[in-house]
Amino acid sequence: MAHPTRCHYEVGGSWGGIALCRNHNGGSYRGIVLCKWPDGKVEDFEGGWRQYGKSYAYCQGDSQAMSAGVETSPYNKT
Repeated sequence: MAHPTRCHYEVGGSWGGIALCRNHNGGSYRGIVLCKWPDGKVEDFEGGWRQYGKSYAYCQGDSQAMSAGVETSPYNKT
């Protein structure tokens, strides 16, 4: 098993981020988003683990997405 490769991530809008890896290589990946609350606090949220398809990470409440990323694992966590 190996970490997923050929990964792409982006802020999908103020609601959160999207991550996708083209090759799972036996591992898993999930989207991560950093969100900012109106009071200035920054918090991260994660999407579900995937081997295929997009992983969506949603900002909670009235927080808004600032940046996105992807977390990879050499293990199948789906």
